Amino acid sequence: MASFACIAYVLERAADIMLGDLTLDADSALTRAIWGCQPAACDDCGQKERYGVAARAVELHYSDVTYSEPASMGLADIPRGSARSAAREVARLFRQVGDREHLEGEDLEELALRMWGLARGVELARCP
Repeated sequence: MASFACIAYVLERAADIMLGDLTLDADSALTRAIWGCQPAACDDCGQKERYGVAARAVELHYSDVTYSEPASMGLADIPRGSARSAAREVARLFRQVGDREHLEGEDLEELALRMWGLARGVELARCP
């Protein structure tokens, strides 16, 4: 199970960390955001689930905006500045879904895809 608010918090923290430490890549910033000194106060998902869903959501968003193949895109393949921007945008999209909303699933890849798709759908529904 993963909470939209929890994943949004982790992505916002990772983007802030990348902004504050220019030597970190997206993977290191995401790791620090999850296992660092200010973890998300959430009981819905574990740390590995947070990492897997957050990383895949950033990958999906980046591949969507660059029109690249999602299967070939990894977090390490995304340029640092683009990863920071993608993390902020995915966090914004996830916050629009709602603070109490969450999805359940065992496969993190499929869970991230469903969460990202739902967040994109909410965004598209809000645009006139």
